[in-house]
Amino acid sequence: MIDRHSLPSDNHFARYCSSKLLIRDPPDSDNVVGVAPQAFRPRQLQDGVVEQELSGNHLEYFHAPDIPQNVMALAKYLKEQRSLTIRSSGRFAVGQVGEMKAAAKSQHVEIDIIEGPIEGPPADLSHAVIIGIALNALLAQEKLAQVVTPYAVS
Repeated sequence: MIDRHSLPSDNHFARYCSSKLLIRDPPDSDNVVGVAPQAFRPRQLQDGVVEQELSGNHLEYFHAPDIPQNVMALAKYLKEQRSLTIRSSGRFAVGQVGEMKAAAKSQHVEIDIIEGPIEGPPADLSHAVIIGIALNALLAQEKLAQVVTPYAVS
């Protein structure tokens, strides 16, 4: 088993968001201006159990010189290594780890963003997770949505 450590505060966490989780202005346009708080809401599974972790990825894993290039490397990696569908209508919500933790803490919710590598098959060593966000922590989810930036994959 791989040890799971907190990501450094100055690093970035990326979570893929489908089109339905994006905020557009005007609403029917292609102009994405934000991410809906539901992007940070744990799912309630079929048996009534609530997810304990929100999946995403550690952007600095890819060692590109800037965020947009790291996002492109992540999208390519997920398509090739994990066979995930990355749609042009979706976006990666990217936030700095320290800012995301502070946003949740402002609503009295302690989260951590930790390494969560998947050993496979198929492997995903960039995988990371948010832990500590409850289903009913609506204000914290809203604050998280406010501190992330949506990045398109062209």
